[in-house]
Parts: sequence; structure tokens; C-alpha cells
Amino acid sequence: MVFYDLGDISYAGCHNPFVGLVTCGNSSLVKMTMVNGKIVYKDGKLLAMDIDDIKEKANEISKKIVEKERSNKKVTLE
Repeated sequence: MVFYDLGDISYAGCHNPFVGLVTCGNSSLVKMTMVNGKIVYKDGKLLAMDIDDIKEKANEISKKIVEKERSNKKVTLE
């Protein structure tokens, strides 16, 4: 379940809130997200996960992908 702030200026002039979510909204307007009855996101913050840990792991994985790609390329001099 996702809760949006439909009073935001982004939705001004929209006659239908469902149409507004598709055509006017964006993820930064999400106020709260619930999964299986638990609030996991509220007011811009992830509550169920450590965002610093997620960023660290993503950076490690990205670095490994780049290193692997570089090692697979053959260098030729002409």
C-alpha cells in the first residue's frame, strides 16, 4: 500500500486522482509505503533497511562489475 500527498502542487488542476498519479506524480511525493501491514517507508526515509549498507553494497558490486569488464577486454596496439 502506498500513500501519496495528492495536495501537492504537482497535482494541481488534475480532475482525477488516479490519472494524476500516472501523469503528474513522481516517487518523491510518496508519503508512506506499507508492506504486509508494516510501514517500510515514511516521510522520505526507509525504516526497514539500512540505506548506508545498501549504498555500500551497491558500490562494491559496481566496482566488481567494472573490474571484471576491464579484465575481459583485450588491448591491441596498432
